[in-house]
Amino acid sequence: MNFTLARKQVSVGERLRSCNNSVKSSVVRLSAGFFATHNPIAATINTIFFVCLTLQRNLKQEKELVKKRILDRYEHTADDSVIIDVAAQRVEDLYENFDKTAPYHKKDLDEDLVYYLTECVTEIGGADFVIRFMFESFPSEEFMLRVRTSIHKYFMYLRELEFAAMKKMLKTSVIILIFGIVLLGLSLWVNNLFAFENSTSFLNRVLAEGLTIVAWVSVWEALATLLVNWPPHVSQIKLFMKIAEAPIQFQKQSNSLSSGTVP
Repeated sequence: MNFTLARKQVSVGERLRSCNNSVKSSVVRLSAGFFATHNPIAATINTIFFVCLTLQRNLKQEKELVKKRILDRYEHTADDSVIIDVAAQRVEDLYENFDKTAPYHKKDLDEDLVYYLTECVTEIGGADFVIRFMFESFPSEEFMLRVRTSIHKYFMYLRELEFAAMKKMLKTSVIILIFGIVLLGLSLWVNNLFAFENSTSFLNRVLAEGLTIVAWVSVWEALATLLVNWPPHVSQIKLFMKIAEAPIQFQKQSNSLSSGTVP
């Protein structure tokens, strides 16, 4: 492919998009200015609108700059994938020492390694990446297969644990929600009963109001738990899946390189 031509096409496309955005911005400014001159409230709204728009643009530019700085800290492959380097003396250093007799594909990965990989993948965001292991001596094909299998299976295992935690959270939220709805129905029935009997005693009012409060608290707790805890679980599941399916490379602590993907 002609990269010079590609760059020119990208440049032309960017200029067209820039012109289009400028035209839209000018139309918005003219419309807002017209209404602002006829209505003081519109002038205030216009000012707030442009302040928010400017802040949004500045935040977007700052976010892009921060992301670029983060990605520049890493090496990149020929196809511009980020390289996450893991250096160790031996293959055995990648595993926990508590289950030495277990087969490699059933061993837990070292806790620091898991933390390092998850933090790096979180840091680079949605960028494509490869994991490159570097050892003092180049591993055999058997050891490379073991590492690939271990990384894949262990992070799939973490994904399953996250799925289980999410299902447990969902089950708890549903139970609390049903409990809250039942209490809400009971509180309405009690309130109607006391209203029908024209009962205005203090204890009856406390009972009715208490049931209503507990019902709404239960419903809110269920919805809040679901809304707050659901996105982190989904994010972790996607993160573990990305690491489990990531291409893995091996390199001696010189420049001989062998690459491959998770089988």
